[in-house]
Amino acid sequence: EIKSVIWKAELQSFEKLIKAAADGDVNAITCLSFDQSAANKLATAFKRENVISGVAFEKQFRISHRG
Repeated sequence: EIKSVIWKAELQSFEKLIKAAADGDVNAITCLSFDQSAANKLATAFKRENVISGVAFEKQFRISHRG
């Protein structure tokens, strides 16, 4: 018979996690993630800078040639 123990995490309070990270808890910082896709959608929606502290929204120009 094999018994194993699996530990899993469940986020209970995002606010407490953010506060712990802001207070310098490196383990809490590790649990924070940045959703690039969602941030890009916000940048497209707002179309301006300085919307969210700590996140830079910027214009990028693409040049395409047809031929």
